[in-house]
Amino acid sequence: MFDILYASGRSLLMLRYRQAGRLAYALGTYAVFGAFGLIFLLVVSHFLHQHSQYTMALVALWCMATIAVHTSRKDLDFMHTHLDHSTYLIGLEYFALMLPFLLCGIGSGRLFYWLPAIAVCVLLPHHLPSLRHETRSTVTRWIPSALFEWKSGLRKMYYPFMALYTAALLSSWFKILPLILLWFLTTLMVTFYDENESLDLLREGQHSEQDFLHKKLKTHLGICVLLYLPILTVNTLCNPDYVFINAMFIAAQLALLFYGITTKYAFYIPVYPGLKNSNITAMVSLLAALPVFFFLPLVFGLYNYRRALTNLKPYFDHD
Repeated sequence: MFDILYASGRSLLMLRYRQAGRLAYALGTYAVFGAFGLIFLLVVSHFLHQHSQYTMALVALWCMATIAVHTSRKDLDFMHTHLDHSTYLIGLEYFALMLPFLLCGIGSGRLFYWLPAIAVCVLLPHHLPSLRHETRSTVTRWIPSALFEWKSGLRKMYYPFMALYTAALLSSWFKILPLILLWFLTTLMVTFYDENESLDLLREGQHSEQDFLHKKLKTHLGICVLLYLPILTVNTLCNPDYVFINAMFIAAQLALLFYGITTKYAFYIPVYPGLKNSNITAMVSLLAALPVFFFLPLVFGLYNYRRALTNLKPYFDHD
């Protein structure tokens, strides 16, 4: 049994190594930001382990994130079919993800708080999700066609989106953690605007490029405010000294989303993949993580706003 488990584990490890390499290449600059974000998260977890309630919250967030990842995985059928003792291997994967957080808690005397997370590692691999596609389609079915980007984006990123938002909601009383999670969420939302709608959908109910773009910005920025307002309100009430930081933060996230929308329409071609410049977008996203620099994404967005109006004008001058 151990020889078979070792062989399967070695094959899985090599597969994950190649996948990590391809992912890092595809992410480009984002891979560096992700590595720094992970290091920062581990440093934060070390300090969270110094307090019992924060440790329990961290364990709860980890369990929730792991369950979300497990229910959205697309490789479970493959692993159960092609790898011997796949449930052990999946559990070891989750334990490997948990291990850095355990190491950060050494010396705190609170490692026993992670017993529920260990139970998740043991029990969760025995569950093979079968309703993830139905859940996702049920949610997106209620999204109107006018919110084309959200409908398309949530079909692809439903579980990461819900995991980030729920984690931010549950940690809203912390000082900095929900802001980091919301920044990642905004960066994810910007990717929703990588696809272009059809010309008919673009013109539907619109009379000019100005009316279209104004309505688009008002609607989508309003959705962002509605999503973030409950979290930032709780965060401000629990941390009154963060009122100015939170105000600057929401302004920075709106500026980033404004940049994403205007960039899409500055290069809009009907039913054609949008412009994907990961280096520039990553730089602007990083600026939005620093509230004092929120005006820079705003400046880039205003520049693209003028270009968007010019680019959209021929599509509305069809009569």
